Amino acid sequence: MKYKMIELEDGVKGIAVNENGLPVMVDEAGVETGIDAIHLLGKVPSLQEEAKNHRLKAVEVQKEYDEFKERYEKIDDPVKAIEALTKIADIDGQKLIDAEDAATLRKQLQAAHDKELDTVKVLAQTNAEKLQSIIDSQQKDIFDALVLQNFNTSPWFAGEAPKTHFFPEAAKDVFGKHFKVEKDSVSGKNRVIGYHMGGENDGQKIFSIERPGEIAGFEEAIHIIIDKHPQRDSIIKMSFGGGAGGADDTPSASKLEKLRKDYDKAIASGNVVEANGLIRRIKEEENKTKK
Repeated sequence: MKYKMIELEDGVKGIAVNENGLPVMVDEAGVETGIDAIHLLGKVPSLQEEAKNHRLKAVEVQKEYDEFKERYEKIDDPVKAIEALTKIADIDGQKLIDAEDAATLRKQLQAAHDKELDTVKVLAQTNAEKLQSIIDSQQKDIFDALVLQNFNTSPWFAGEAPKTHFFPEAAKDVFGKHFKVEKDSVSGKNRVIGYHMGGENDGQKIFSIERPGEIAGFEEAIHIIIDKHPQRDSIIKMSFGGGAGGADDTPSASKLEKLRKDYDKAIASGNVVEANGLIRRIKEEENKTKK
């Protein structure tokens, strides 16, 4: 802005004044304004004081900001830090978030975290169930393939003269629960393991009688299982030491004599498993004859 100049008498130029006697100044847009210089001079000290206060305030705020920045320079999530700063609601803008708001914010953050964690858990559980379903299906296929193969080739249920009245499929349905497919700790290959069900050895693996200390093979395990079955005589065909399939009317003395002969044959042929089973049956028949 500059003073408005007018031409006075004798060609002398001077500063124009308005009706209030104030010198007139003109801005770039041509707008004229009366300037009260005395009043402006009186305002200078107050404006200077106000500017000084603003500078001090700025220094104070900058100091607090620097302290805050230094204290929280390791904040992992700046976004959440900014969200926390926006909670400053004091009129002077100097007070941090109060305890109640801080607690509310923590709860909100925890709730969001818990919700996200629950979603991850549900997804993980769903995937685990799907995976377990696939594994179970594969295990069943492996079990059916390996176990049924043993029943299909066992002389107890297959061949020209099977020892029992069961076909392989039926035998698997009845005796399959005694077997599990497990990985051999030495060879790393899958093998069929027999287990006792019921009695004092319930849930334990069936160990070999012929090879003490070793797990019984399928044939020896099925022999032990059938031999201990309460309906053994109905399961095994008569030609292999079984009964007639119904009530056994054979006199105990005659049956005991036959069992002893079968025991002698088993010993002579080296069939330890058969001999062991016959010993148990001979004792049962001897107890019957004593009654």
